[in-house]
Amino acid sequence: MIICSCNSLSDKDVVSAVQGGVCRVSQVYASRQCRVQCGQCVRNMACRLKEALEVRGKTCAEDIVAITDLPSRANAKPMLIDMEKDGAGATVGV
Repeated sequence: MIICSCNSLSDKDVVSAVQGGVCRVSQVYASRQCRVQCGQCVRNMACRLKEALEVRGKTCAEDIVAITDLPSRANAKPMLIDMEKDGAGATVGV
């Protein structure tokens, strides 16, 4: 299933990223050499990442936004406040 239409990221990309050691949303994008574009997918990406980590038995709780605390789609901007710089100096959502 496609999670991010801007970057054509699927749930399989998330699973593959977790197998590669990823445990942050920004790392999923970085593993596919892309970054968040419109932000509509971040909530779904966080859900899929959490599920993939649970299946693998990994815990990165401090790095994953609590899914229940994410704002509704109508109020998505606050979700993008938690930003970091990637290796190239670009700002990416986490």
